[in-house]
Amino acid sequence: MADPVIGATVQVVLEKLLSLTIEEARSLRNCQKNLRMLTKYVSIDAQAVEQWLKMLERIA
Repeated sequence: MADPVIGATVQVVLEKLLSLTIEEARSLRNCQKNLRMLTKYVSIDAQAVEQWLKMLERIA
């Protein structure tokens, strides 16, 4: 009688662990995507600042 209960408990625990692992992998993938986008925006902003400084230098 205890074996089916233990088996069911182990199955529930494994399903929960799998679900949490999948959720964590999705979160990591989203984090990497956001990091790529931020890197792109920082690069664009750095170029804009560089152009602004060149214009300021010409004016000065």
